[in-house]
Amino acid sequence: MQADVKNIAGTQRSYVRVFFLTNQYVKDKDRGEVQDQLEQQYGFAVTILDRSWIIEKVFANKREQLAIDTLGLDQTLSSTARKGPRDTKREAELEELESQINDSGRYQGIEYQLVEDALDTALLARGLEKPRIEVDGRFDRAARLAERYGTLQQQLRVSYNRA
Repeated sequence: MQADVKNIAGTQRSYVRVFFLTNQYVKDKDRGEVQDQLEQQYGFAVTILDRSWIIEKVFANKREQLAIDTLGLDQTLSSTARKGPRDTKREAELEELESQINDSGRYQGIEYQLVEDALDTALLARGLEKPRIEVDGRFDRAARLAERYGTLQQQLRVSYNRA
């Protein structure tokens, strides 16, 4: 790692930050000390991303299939989730609500229902364990719509369910 950082510094480019990925586990204390030492020595920030970071990002963001495909792993390692009848019904309801929300003329004069449907899509996405960014995006949309068109009660419900 130190040799790699030295080689990077030897390119004489004005780097601000260098990321170093390793499949090894690095203790937090050691990581901090090495990062500080390399920053002082070479004049740019060094961030060490270790095995724990990689695993956390893959599993927390539900990117297992991406890792399997990228690394060319055997498909038997992947577990395919089987959807039950409730999840299938919720998926269909989520798709239907999304198509209704995307119909710009549907909610003219009944913006209250638009806020309700936006909140429902966020709750359905969360219940279906969709990726966090997708769920957060739907709650953001519901919050914006509640702020613009909704009642105080709707704003509070969106905030409560989001939390």
